[in-house]
Amino acid sequence: MGGYSDKSNFFSDLKEKEEKFRKRVSCTGNIENFYILPDGKVTICEELYWHPKFIIGDLMKDSILDVWNSEQAQNIYNLKQDTISPESACHDCAEFKSCRTFPGVCWKQILYAYGNDKWDFPDPRCFKANEPKRVFYL
Repeated sequence: MGGYSDKSNFFSDLKEKEEKFRKRVSCTGNIENFYILPDGKVTICEELYWHPKFIIGDLMKDSILDVWNSEQAQNIYNLKQDTISPESACHDCAEFKSCRTFPGVCWKQILYAYGNDKWDFPDPRCFKANEPKRVFYL
């Protein structure tokens, strides 16, 4: 679909949605790569831009190695479930650690579905996800 998300990824039979989600592609942001923004700030994904939660460093001040090993990068990679807001389906999910560690979630789709302030919500493709509040699919 030319890079656009299909509605069936978010609204389908629960069993089908679970099957699709479990077979999802892994996110390599903050695992294999990061992205340098025009001002030297570093983010885990080119589509998260300057969202403050995902800025892991600043190459105008720090080395690449320092940014890669930064506290911000480590906090995203080792996201603690007790920091997740109670309104998120991830707050009490038994699969939180295995889901978030690998294959991970699509942070971009989370922000698209719920808004920039709901970064800790589940990937909207998850079968346990809160219903998306915004239309971002075809």
